[in-house]
Amino acid sequence: MSSSLHVLYRFFNVDGDLLYVGITNNPAGRFRDHHKKQWWESVTHIQLAHYANRQELKAAETEAIRTEDPIFNICESGSSFQREEAQSDLFLDEMFAAVGSTGILDAAEAIKEYRRRKSAK
Repeated sequence: MSSSLHVLYRFFNVDGDLLYVGITNNPAGRFRDHHKKQWWESVTHIQLAHYANRQELKAAETEAIRTEDPIFNICESGSSFQREEAQSDLFLDEMFAAVGSTGILDAAEAIKEYRRRKSAK
């Protein structure tokens, strides 16, 4: 086993919603990077899993994003929350409409409301 860290992490909010999944070999440094994200204040629980090597770690991350659908992961594939959707003006308009019409202040709740409305169409 390599002496390098191979850590998969999951961030959860107080309701147990999975906010984000990521990988790192430096958890403290990576968490400092995330601390700048708007959703960071919603994180109440962090789960860590250690892997023997980078290949296993990357496979675990890909599977977690694909199957667990974390709210704030924006990736090329594997998540229902796609990069194109997140960057589109229509997405932003719909997100602000969901927030404005319901009084939602939490970003995770706003995204869940947006997804609910989108699936109802």
